[in-house]
Amino acid sequence: MSASTLAGDVDAPADERFLHLDRYSGRVLADIRYADYSSIARFMASGVPFHQGELGIWNVAFNAAICLAVIALVLL
Repeated sequence: MSASTLAGDVDAPADERFLHLDRYSGRVLADIRYADYSSIARFMASGVPFHQGELGIWNVAFNAAICLAVIALVLL
């Protein structure tokens, strides 16, 4: 089986969608959306934007505070 996957980087995890297409016929082999994810996959998909600081200025400030706390723990 040969297939191609269409996927993109979206800001909201609930907007994630993976579309697997047959390379030759264009037939849809799988259409996977956020609603189809398991609980663990949903947690991971939601955790990535939080980890990368993509949820607004409060998220960047929180991540920076955690980094500074870790640096303080190392130095003190």
